[in-house]
Amino acid sequence: MAIFKEMRLVRPSSSKAFDRRFGLGADAPYEGIYRCTGCGLELALKSGRLFPNVEHPSGCRGAEWQLVVATSRPGTAHT
Repeated sequence: MAIFKEMRLVRPSSSKAFDRRFGLGADAPYEGIYRCTGCGLELALKSGRLFPNVEHPSGCRGAEWQLVVATSRPGTAHT
């Protein structure tokens, strides 16, 4: 689970960008932290990068990635 220290530095969002799931080899549409929906493994990606083939813990029930923390820039679609 992504963690942070100061609540004032993050804000909640109801953007549908956080609902989407991506498979291995898909392009990451947003820069941020993604979490495996099967095992909770997290990784940081820049937008446009491919989701890598990383080793998941044994027992992982799938390798779909979901955005959990997005970087914020003026005009981004996920804010």
